[in-house]
Amino acid sequence: MEPWDTLHRWEWFRRRQWQATFRERRRTITAAVAALVQERGHRVGLMLDCSCGLGLHTIAFVEAGLQVHGADQSAFAVRRAQELAHDEGHHLPFFVAAWHDLPRCTPHRFDAIFCDALSWLPTCRAFQEALQGLYAALQPGGVLLFLGAPEGTPDHRGLQLLQERWQPQPHASLDWRHTEGQITCTKMSVGILGEDFLDRHHIFLIEEAGAHRLECVTIRESVHWSWTRLVALFHAAGFSQLSTYAVQPWSSRGIPAGLNVATR
Repeated sequence: MEPWDTLHRWEWFRRRQWQATFRERRRTITAAVAALVQERGHRVGLMLDCSCGLGLHTIAFVEAGLQVHGADQSAFAVRRAQELAHDEGHHLPFFVAAWHDLPRCTPHRFDAIFCDALSWLPTCRAFQEALQGLYAALQPGGVLLFLGAPEGTPDHRGLQLLQERWQPQPHASLDWRHTEGQITCTKMSVGILGEDFLDRHHIFLIEEAGAHRLECVTIRESVHWSWTRLVALFHAAGFSQLSTYAVQPWSSRGIPAGLNVATR
């Protein structure tokens, strides 16, 4: 099972803990994305949530009045996103696709694409391939909305923020515990600080039928992609403009980041 499949599987397992409140946690980013799309003239156009996971942002966007499809490279997440959307009263199109493969996986070309995980890509080649796919999946004049280093920030600012975030927080935590039927899962996390990244090791202790097992996933939160690097990568991919629309700590544990917009 791929790392994101494991995370999605256990988040879905505990959905009774978050299903009633997921909209509130995404209210700020939902409002900002809806306002940006409207200002760019794409309010009635077709938008893609291209890293939809379990569909939480996708549902929030459609309830904000946007016409949205959802995609993710995790087939498990896409199945559960469809189920969650149905439970919440929506019939939304979801499909499986990695970013570089988007043009092959859907006949649609989108007026806007939202991505909240682009800056987690580990290498320049992976970033370039992703941008090529995202660019090709946009209509001419369409916009890519993504979270990343804000416009004009010095290259070293991301490292400063990473250090500031690292110092006061506990480096290990017990995140949650949940029981469904005969299965209990306890999630813990341990952080390890690197040169320009934070590796967060997610550890799941599963108790089932009197037996215990561990499942572990490591997700890297990187500040490698400074504004200077983003500008170079987006221009090389053919995007004509790159700017920051708003800056917020969009994640509950995240470094302040820009809601950035690139125009095809």
